[in-house]
Amino acid sequence: MVYQCHVNVNGELASILEPGKKYIIRLASEDLGVKRWAYGDQEQFVDNDGKPGHDPEAVKLVNSKPTAGNATFSVVKSLPWPPRLETRMRLCASSLTSDSILANVKLSNSTALEVSVINTGSESVTVQTQGHQHFLIPWGPFQPEPDADDDRMRILHPTPHKPPTSSLQVVDSATGKVVRGNAQRGTGPLTDSNADRRPKAEDVVTLKPGAPIIRKIDIGALVDRLVDGQYKIRMQSRGCWWWHGEIEKEVGEDGRVEAQLCGTFIPPLMLESQDEVELRIRDGKVDQRK
Repeated sequence: MVYQCHVNVNGELASILEPGKKYIIRLASEDLGVKRWAYGDQEQFVDNDGKPGHDPEAVKLVNSKPTAGNATFSVVKSLPWPPRLETRMRLCASSLTSDSILANVKLSNSTALEVSVINTGSESVTVQTQGHQHFLIPWGPFQPEPDADDDRMRILHPTPHKPPTSSLQVVDSATGKVVRGNAQRGTGPLTDSNADRRPKAEDVVTLKPGAPIIRKIDIGALVDRLVDGQYKIRMQSRGCWWWHGEIEKEVGEDGRVEAQLCGTFIPPLMLESQDEVELRIRDGKVDQRK
């Protein structure tokens, strides 16, 4: 069971925290304060008078792993906040158009997923689409939340080799079961601790206010060998490292983003979509007939 304590910025705890300092919150003792227990849910445990409904057994619940009872954090005065992106998806023919970039050179069939991303903010932002992401990640009780530090290609990445479909899921419309794209991310390659982790210029893309970026993504491998039936394509949310500005102004002579931009105290810009793209598989192929 996980309990979360929200820190109110105007509350007593927040009043003692100072920007620029690092803090640790830990349990006052290993005793967690539980005195009695009984099998059953909360309603069965106490009666209407708030008294135990059973004869609970006496128990002393303790924290057996002191290191798991710590919360370490730094305090900053403020955080830059990313704009909201509007991401739309639809099925389309895979022919090249003047306002789109194919996410792979040779499409495997005649069906593509068109993804359109619009920056709804008032400033240009540059987004990292591949590699190690330098943003704040949410931590659960013992480890980062699932996929929070996923370094696979984002759906905006214009790769000429492999369609960036790692954030896509195919769902059986009849059962609601995810049939493709639910694999857990594997362990990434080991890197030298002294390796330069600044993003390369080809791994970032600038989103100007109100100007859509369109990608056409080959989904042939994603839907290959599906049994005939009705399906939906969904997009899982993915975080991206970002900054306010354009790539042309922030790349050094070595082709990488300037080091001063690569801070870690920044929340992720989220790539996500509420769209669900419906498709029918007939005779082993995507049926685009209305």
